[in-house]
Amino acid sequence: MEKVLSLILSFRYKVTGKLSIFNCGEKRFFENCDNFLRYIKTENNFREFTMENNTILVIEDDKLNMKLMRVLLALDNYNILEAVDAEIGIRLAHEHRPDLILMDIQLPGMNGFDATRIIKDDPALKDIPVIIVTSCAMQGDDQKARDAGSDDYVTKPIDTRLFLKTIARCLKLRRDS
Repeated sequence: MEKVLSLILSFRYKVTGKLSIFNCGEKRFFENCDNFLRYIKTENNFREFTMENNTILVIEDDKLNMKLMRVLLALDNYNILEAVDAEIGIRLAHEHRPDLILMDIQLPGMNGFDATRIIKDDPALKDIPVIIVTSCAMQGDDQKARDAGSDDYVTKPIDTRLFLKTIARCLKLRRDS
């Protein structure tokens, strides 16, 4: 079990789009997230970390970022909904009522700040935690995210440990409220 935890916690995403996995001093490279996920499942290295299968809606237009989040969320056994723009994301939120939303800021069409405001102004969706996940970490963006109603703010490149802890914390706060 320690090997599995070490493998998962040392997961790193490289800017080149390659994944590198460090396990007991051994370095393995995977061409894409899907290959990594297959490896984890076929080598019996997959472990459920959550007691519930929470559903997370990821609103992200970049394919590599979407794949990275898909892998990280799958490792914690979350159900995943995906949207490539804000309009589709808002529609999916209405249809599926996810437990949490991960929102990029720079999206085609409507930006993530405006989409978060719409979600938080909607009585049916307002209690769903929204975490802004963005690479455009400009000074003041974290305040803009809070002003839009987001529950937290994560910058890219993603620190995988912090990312999953932030999600777990937001889900726990929602359950406890």
